[in-house]
Amino acid sequence: MSADLPDSFDPWRTANSGLGFSGTLALRQLPRLAAVVIACDDPPGVSYRLSFGRDETGRAMVTGQVNACLRLRCQRCLEPVEIAVDASLQWGLVRTEQDAAQLPDELDPIVVTDDRIDPIALIEDELLLVLPVVPRHDEGCCRPPGLEAPSLLLGKDSAGSNTAVGSDTPHPFAILSGLKRHSD
Repeated sequence: MSADLPDSFDPWRTANSGLGFSGTLALRQLPRLAAVVIACDDPPGVSYRLSFGRDETGRAMVTGQVNACLRLRCQRCLEPVEIAVDASLQWGLVRTEQDAAQLPDELDPIVVTDDRIDPIALIEDELLLVLPVVPRHDEGCCRPPGLEAPSLLLGKDSAGSNTAVGSDTPHPFAILSGLKRHSD
């Protein structure tokens, strides 16, 4: 396995050679993913392992693994939540959409139109696909943000007037209840 991942290369020659790549990508190298995660002082890297080769039928394919721990915004409490991503890669390299339709179900198609691929973009695509649509903490690990507005529940103050619970000011409609009693 090689540690350096080139910006682009010919996947057919790489598959024929049986080359592999492994290493870590900085989050800044993945701008679409960086736009989704919460920035932190020490951003985690994305570990990858890619193996190019051919299967028993001669089909060019890529197998591998992508691992990351990404900080997203919890949609329940709006606090950061760490999401561990561990994605297995099984890609079939094809030249046309018709060839992609012939791939077995376990292979995701990568349509190579100009005999070059950008492996960093493919890794970023895979990470974006496996992120949860609605990131959130596990059940019971967060609570919704507190409401800053005073409660609308009514209570009685010492004089018997309606007031908002937790408030020392009279409820704005308390006078209406007094008017109603006079008309009865």
